[in-house]
Amino acid sequence: GHGLFNESGDWCPGSSINEIIAAGIPKEKIVLGKPATTADGNNGWMSAAALNKAIKDNYAYNGWKTGIMFWQFTSDINGTFCNEVAQGIIT
Repeated sequence: GHGLFNESGDWCPGSSINEIIAAGIPKEKIVLGKPATTADGNNGWMSAAALNKAIKDNYAYNGWKTGIMFWQFTSDINGTFCNEVAQGIIT
């Protein structure tokens, strides 16, 4: 979750959630996008448990809670992955 929320580096520097907020974009306008399965992207996939923890940790850090989206819809047609990521986040 470090590169996702704190310091992106590599091929897209400045694009982590906290770097975007630091650049002046209101946190209420930032939506995170991730592949739903390893087949949906050649990098960037995170397990539901790791993503859940990273979201909770970042919310505790700065209150970011705007949203997350996954691609592609047909990879999580029953919402299983999405529900695992949201466990304990949505009350």
